[in-house]
Amino acid sequence: MSLAVSVLDFGVKNTIALIAEKKEDGSFSLLGGGEAKARGLKDGQIVHLGDATESVVEALRKAEKASGVKTDTLYFNFDDPAIESVRVQGSKHLSGEGQIDAETVTLARRAAERLINDFEKTIVYAKEIGFVIDDRDAVLNPVGVFGQKLDILMQVLLARASLVDLWKSVIRRAGLSKGVAVPSILSSLYGILPREDRQRKRLVLDLGTDFLNVCVFSHATIQDYQIAVTPDATAAAIGEQALQMAKVFFQKHPDAEQVLLTGDYAENELFSRLFKESFLVPVFVPTPLGVTQLAQPRLASAAGLLFVADEMEVKKPLFEGRRGIMNQAKSKAASFIQEYF
Repeated sequence: MSLAVSVLDFGVKNTIALIAEKKEDGSFSLLGGGEAKARGLKDGQIVHLGDATESVVEALRKAEKASGVKTDTLYFNFDDPAIESVRVQGSKHLSGEGQIDAETVTLARRAAERLINDFEKTIVYAKEIGFVIDDRDAVLNPVGVFGQKLDILMQVLLARASLVDLWKSVIRRAGLSKGVAVPSILSSLYGILPREDRQRKRLVLDLGTDFLNVCVFSHATIQDYQIAVTPDATAAAIGEQALQMAKVFFQKHPDAEQVLLTGDYAENELFSRLFKESFLVPVFVPTPLGVTQLAQPRLASAAGLLFVADEMEVKKPLFEGRRGIMNQAKSKAASFIQEYF
């Protein structure tokens, strides 16, 4: 039985909650959706806890009513203008020459995370980007290889612990058991790149009206990342800022094969022309995957959040119901999607 997942995208003007289930072909069927006016947030910071909670509750209750699904865990897109992207390295020594297994990798990973040692920051993304065995053999996957020492290099995104705690308060006040903060850039990546096409090295820019997210993505991992706040900026100003950030990233990653644009301004002719004239590599505006009604660049992070939530929630069924109830929920969802999008 497929699982239902609940996601939330807190935008500049509107808060959108979606409840969906994954179909056999890998896409999603929307069971319900809800919309509320965005309140209580400014530039990614929660400025009024009560207003933010009311916005979340209003959107989520509408989605639950339309779908007939009660939400327990909510995955939400998260942006922190003070987020920090760092690389950390950890090690694990084996007792003599031994075969490296998954537990060894986990222990090396924990050793790397412990080295961060910043009580004011919280890890919101961490993934290994390389391994070295016995200080000499670099591998992408060490499991099954023999050695005495494993070094792991990880890319980590650190958000302010105070902001994450505020979001936890919103989740509690909304009556939910659990909330999972997902960096919106990760959702955007999952929204435009299918699982089988996440190996190539690409420069990706999420051009939002509130945030400009820039990252290098390859081997299904964020390799480098930066965020900038863009409130009240003109399209021309955002375009120039994005171009300068992209040039810096290309200096650090000259082997990037493509530039991918997504977000609110992705289809703006100014941006497209600016990037095509500035870089020799191909520039594309991919169509978001997964949900037909979300197939617009400005909705890539909402579409991709469904994929992230599904991967993280595969062992926790959120909805058990009869097929008749599911079909009724889908009809209600279709009405919402047609009205809003």
